[in-house]
Amino acid sequence: MSKIIMSIVLVLFAHNLMAQKVNPLGENRSYFFTYSQIKGIRATDFMSPIQTDNYSFGIENSLPHNPSIQKLFRNKMIGVKTFSNNQVYRCDTAVAYSTNNTVRFIPSYNANGRAITGLVEKWSNGQWIDSTYDTLSYDSKGHVLTDLLQVWSNGQWTNSSLYTTTYDSRGDLLTYMYQQYSNGQWVNSYLGTSTYNVQGRVLSSLWDSWSNGQLNNSSTESYTYDANGHPLSDLSQRWSNGQYINSSLSTSTFDSSGHDIAWLVQLWSDGQWVNDERDTTTFDANGNELTDMSQQWLNGQWTNYMYSTMTSDSGGHVLSALTQQWLNGQWTNVQFETDTYNTNGNRLTDLFQEWSNGRWVNFYLFTETYDENDNPLSENYKTWSDSSWVQTDTFLEINYGYKYFPLWGYNLEISYMIINITKVSTTTNNIVVRYSVSQNYPNPFNPTTTISFDIPSRSFVSLKIFDILGREVSTIVSGELEAGSYTRRWNARNMASGVYFYRLTAGSFVETKKLILLK
Repeated sequence: MSKIIMSIVLVLFAHNLMAQKVNPLGENRSYFFTYSQIKGIRATDFMSPIQTDNYSFGIENSLPHNPSIQKLFRNKMIGVKTFSNNQVYRCDTAVAYSTNNTVRFIPSYNANGRAITGLVEKWSNGQWIDSTYDTLSYDSKGHVLTDLLQVWSNGQWTNSSLYTTTYDSRGDLLTYMYQQYSNGQWVNSYLGTSTYNVQGRVLSSLWDSWSNGQLNNSSTESYTYDANGHPLSDLSQRWSNGQYINSSLSTSTFDSSGHDIAWLVQLWSDGQWVNDERDTTTFDANGNELTDMSQQWLNGQWTNYMYSTMTSDSGGHVLSALTQQWLNGQWTNVQFETDTYNTNGNRLTDLFQEWSNGRWVNFYLFTETYDENDNPLSENYKTWSDSSWVQTDTFLEINYGYKYFPLWGYNLEISYMIINITKVSTTTNNIVVRYSVSQNYPNPFNPTTTISFDIPSRSFVSLKIFDILGREVSTIVSGELEAGSYTRRWNARNMASGVYFYRLTAGSFVETKKLILLK
């Protein structure tokens, strides 16, 4: 689990603050979710899936645009072991079993271990049938240039979507173009453009969309930082009547250890900034989050809203997370999550429970298995119904080398291959000679992305994800690593669209880069 920042009411019937949903068990109820607690909820509870021959694309998030929700979601991750020296484990074949179908995923790789194709097949009438095909191209530095998705239709591959990116000399993403194939031609959809300061930190992000063949302004984000690179503010503006209009302003406060201990969200209303919500967080001596309290601005004063309490083991893994809501002048239990791990720190179980009629009631259970190299072999998802566990479909994703692919089902089984790679990072004769962290790929991404970095000598390494308010939302790496080149994945399937940051700290080396989740 990662840092728990805030809990949100996803369904609130009486006040009609958010759209009513029906939960996987079939009855209406109010949901309160934290970062760590969101992992097991089915993607269909929060995203509208387009299923094309069982390849599922998550599209527009069904939740309203709200600063709280933008900080909310973190997803269940399943990936492969980091490579060192000149070998890397990669997914060879993956099979996902769903309640009504079975699909198989077969990738291929280039000499650098990067994915170049990904084929999805579905089982039909006793044989495997082509479904989708993904093709990627790279520049000489390993940055993805194009990502083409095709769909099998009427006995041939048909173009579906195309991502095209450009970078500066440091590898920072400059432009991101998304196109869709329609009536025999590529049709522009949207364009993202970013600028950076001399430290490589993003200063602005501009998003434009096409309509009737014309590029139209849409929205922009502007950022400021302190001397340590912590993001202090994020100004969001939207295009209206020929100009950019203020929308929201988020500001963060950090302690001397770099922990984001407070944040404030304000909305632009009637020509001035108006308080909306704030959050305060405490940490233990090891930097593990202990408590997180959120408050809302109501009737001119701050009012308690949600409160989370966490416990962690000596390795920084969160063992439990209790979420409470402020009701009738007191904190009331809402949700409780507990995780277990093996001796290598891999999560084995993830149990989520809800408070009902004065007791904890099971809701979902994730279980995972690993091989001797810590590669995930399987993942299984169940929900609680009629006093027993029931296999339930959800999105399960495969790491196949700088690319992640979603498969729909309740059980996922993965086999691996070992690839001898040719390095293109900061190495000499396959020996890492300096610290570096690459721009994540893909970027923008939906919902998973890969971060690669080089470590020239044994070091304590920290790789963390922060939201635009500077609040830590995920710890990807925290521990000693031998010299070598590494890859790690961040899965943000259940997080809201927006700008995030990842920061690599190793020895005296510190570098922060921007990543964009775009759904």
